[in-house]
Amino acid sequence: MIHLKGSQNSWGLVAKTLHWVMAVFILLQVFFGINLHFMNVSSEKGELIHFHKIFGTIILFLIFCRLAWKFYNPSPSRNDLNIIHRIASKFVHIILYLLIIVIPIQGMIITWTGGSDVIFLGLFTLPRLVEEDLIMYDNFVNAHFFMTMILCSVFSIHLLGSLVHVIIYKDKYNVWRSMNIFQND
Repeated sequence: MIHLKGSQNSWGLVAKTLHWVMAVFILLQVFFGINLHFMNVSSEKGELIHFHKIFGTIILFLIFCRLAWKFYNPSPSRNDLNIIHRIASKFVHIILYLLIIVIPIQGMIITWTGGSDVIFLGLFTLPRLVEEDLIMYDNFVNAHFFMTMILCSVFSIHLLGSLVHVIIYKDKYNVWRSMNIFQND
C-alpha cells in the first residue's frame, strides 16, 4: 500500500514525488543553464533565459514545499547505518538544500541587476529587491555558474552514494527503496 506520509521504512508518496520532480527540474535547469552560459546573444538565448527563470522559481517553490513537508513528516530510520554514513549523508543533503535555495535566489538577483523583473512561477511579478546594476551583472552570472558547478559536484556525490547502496550494499539499509517512487511502502 502506498502512503502519502513518511514512515520508519519510507519517505511516503508526497516526499518521493517532490524529490523526483525536483530532480528532473534541476537536471533540466542545469542542462539549459550550462548551455545558456556558453551561448552567444540571440533570440533563442532570450527565449531559453525566459524559461530558465520560470523553472528557477518553480524549483525554489518546490524546495520550500519539500522542506515544509520534511519537517512535518517522519523520515525513515537510518539507525542501522554506521555513524560515518549518517554524518556524510546529512552533510551532503544540507549542502544540496542550501544550493537548491541559493542558486535560484542568485538567478533572481541576476534578473534584477540585469534590469528585468522576476516573474514568480510565471504568474506574478515580485517586487524588486535589488536595483539594476549592469556592472555587477557579469559577476553575479559567473557566481551563479560557479555555484551550479558545485551543485553538480554535490549531486554527483549524492548519486554515487545512492548507487553504492544499490550496487554494493544491495540496499540492505533500505536507502534506495525508501525513496523509490515505484516501491510500495
